Amino acid sequence: MSSAPQPTTRQVRNVTTFEVYVPAGWKQSIFLTSDVHFDSVHCRRELLKEHLTKARDAGAWIFDNGDMFDAMQGRYDPRRSYDDIRPEYARQDYYDAIVSDAAKFLQPFADNLRYMGKGNHELSVLKNAGTDMTDRVAARLTRKEDQSHIIIGGYSGYIRIVVKQGAKRRGVLVIHHRHGLGAGAPVTRGTIETNRQQVWAEDTDVIWNGHNHQAYLLPIAVDRMSVGGRIEPAIVWHVRTPGYEDSWHDDVSSWIAQKGVGPKPQGGIWIDMWLQNHELRWNVRPEIRA
Repeated sequence: MSSAPQPTTRQVRNVTTFEVYVPAGWKQSIFLTSDVHFDSVHCRRELLKEHLTKARDAGAWIFDNGDMFDAMQGRYDPRRSYDDIRPEYARQDYYDAIVSDAAKFLQPFADNLRYMGKGNHELSVLKNAGTDMTDRVAARLTRKEDQSHIIIGGYSGYIRIVVKQGAKRRGVLVIHHRHGLGAGAPVTRGTIETNRQQVWAEDTDVIWNGHNHQAYLLPIAVDRMSVGGRIEPAIVWHVRTPGYEDSWHDDVSSWIAQKGVGPKPQGGIWIDMWLQNHELRWNVRPEIRA
């Protein structure tokens, strides 16, 4: 484990809190991913490995927002296609093989992997095959001496990062994550959702979506009133992580090619946190490739 301050965690319903006591000069990054689709023939595993390695080497926490698995080739899935299954998964214990392989791939990054949400693909497997692939891979990666190491979330939820020095709270970063809604959104890239989400998640600092394999970083300026009646301007960052599946370039006859939705970006998004004048500050930046 890293010598950097490690957070304690607690989870109440759909709110997960990471509380960390930090020294002066503390800095911490979070790498946000979603839509990895690890077992898909179209997953760009080398790019994923490159980005996860960069996160590990930076001591970053890794949060995932669902669809770590593709898992569409099971017996009970109407979307299954023999053309889209990797040869090593063409076996009777299909789901077991995927979980085992994903755990081996993620093992070098297990200490950094802190939070795993669930996407529509994992929920579809849970519904049709009665197995929770997110829970299973997390169980393989969790250290025996720390059963709370990887927190399992749902399709949506809130993540609070509470930063303290001694008895003093230096700030709280609130992230609302939702795997996502709708289809490919070729015109808006899904940004129209920012107006809806801003209404009911107004007290958050980052609103994070995935699902449609698009990407954006969109800051919305807001006014917030302090307890003392002072107006405090703030920025709510709306971000969308695109994932690591590229079926547009891999197969000219794929479902994506037939729909004509076009190529999608690949990668994730960083949140950088630090202390400035004894207050928590943060910013977001992309890690996106074509």
